[in-house]
Amino acid sequence: MRIVFLGTGTGIPQKNNYPTAIYVESDKSKVVFDFGEGIMKSLIEKNIDINDIDAVFLTHFHVDHVIGIVPLLFAFRYEANPRKKTFYIMGPRGTKNFIGRLFKTFKGQLEPTSYKLVIKELPLNKPMNFKDIKIKTFKTNHRRESIGYIIYSGKKRICYTGDTGYDKDYKKVLKKIDILITECSLPIDVKNHLNPQKLIKLLEDIKPSQTYLVHIYPVMKRSAIVRHLINRKVFIPKKYSEILI
Repeated sequence: MRIVFLGTGTGIPQKNNYPTAIYVESDKSKVVFDFGEGIMKSLIEKNIDINDIDAVFLTHFHVDHVIGIVPLLFAFRYEANPRKKTFYIMGPRGTKNFIGRLFKTFKGQLEPTSYKLVIKELPLNKPMNFKDIKIKTFKTNHRRESIGYIIYSGKKRICYTGDTGYDKDYKKVLKKIDILITECSLPIDVKNHLNPQKLIKLLEDIKPSQTYLVHIYPVMKRSAIVRHLINRKVFIPKKYSEILI
């Protein structure tokens, strides 16, 4: 399995970075977790054809995690190279309504013309198989609809939380996680987000083998606390960094 960080930032513009999105490629599938502004460009820069992407998995409906779906669906309609294979949009409760409202807003510019679109709302804590990838969702502490994903690769467990605050229940939900991909938004305490102190508490609870930090605001990168976290097997990936499992 190949994991690529298509973006590690937020909705605040940053030079040479985009909002957080995670690309996962297995033998038979190519999927993206969250799809904010600029992510389609990231795929092209990594030589990944957008028509080869099988699915997008959403964590919640904040703009920096979903707005890239609009130009993506629009690009699928390009007459010279229209998409042919089925495309899946999966996410928490409310995903069907969210996509439906996008269709209504853009009035005929996003609906499929040459392929089938499947929209699924995923139940919590129930494993599912998407082609050859096993995935399980769990509730996260951010918005009412927010979910995270546990991705299984052989005996390895990779967790992408999306945006989240600290939750004591993660100690049970995220047991035996090998790779944790989570946020550390700001050096100050903000509701429904992690700061370094809360992140350390989370790491002490679940003890992942490795942790990669995403959804990092520019002010966070300048914080001396970040350097302290590096000593805890915590990494801050650059855009387009890869993990091979």
